[in-house]
Amino acid sequence: MGVYGDAGTATCAGFPGSLGYETKDANQLASWGIDFLKYDNCNSGTATAEARYTNMSLALQASGRSFYFAMCDWGVDFPWLGWGIKIANSWRVASDISNSFSSVAQIIENAAGNSQYGSPGGWNDYDMLEVGNGGMTQEEEKVSPVIGKRIIEVV
Repeated sequence: MGVYGDAGTATCAGFPGSLGYETKDANQLASWGIDFLKYDNCNSGTATAEARYTNMSLALQASGRSFYFAMCDWGVDFPWLGWGIKIANSWRVASDISNSFSSVAQIIENAAGNSQYGSPGGWNDYDMLEVGNGGMTQEEEKVSPVIGKRIIEVV
C-alpha cells in the first residue's frame, strides 16, 4: 500500500508535510504497513532537495520496513545525475503531466535524454499515464505509452 507525503512543511495541497518529522513519520508509515511513499517537494524552505530527500530515505531505512521511495522534485535538481539513485527508487524527471497529448509529448521530449540514468534499483519517473481520462483522442491514448517506451529504449 502506498501514500503521498512531502519533503516540506506542507504538501502541495496544504496538509502537514514531513520536514523535521521524517523519523516519526517513517516509523508511523512502517507501523501501518505502508511500503510505497511518493514524496513531493512543496513548501520546502531553504534546505536542498538532496538533503531533505536523504533525511527521509535514511528514516525509511531505519524504520525496519522495506519501502519503495518515489521522490518528486519535478526534475528541478537533476536527481538522475547521481544523487537520486543513492537515496530513492525513482525520481521525477519533468513537471506534472496534464490530460492532453501535448503534455505527454512535452514530458517525453524534455526527458528523452535521461534514459541512460535509469537502471535496476533506480528509475526515471515520467509521471502517470493519462489514458482513459477523456483529454486525448483514442489514437493519442494508444500511442502515448508506446512513444514514451520507445524513446526510453532508444536513447
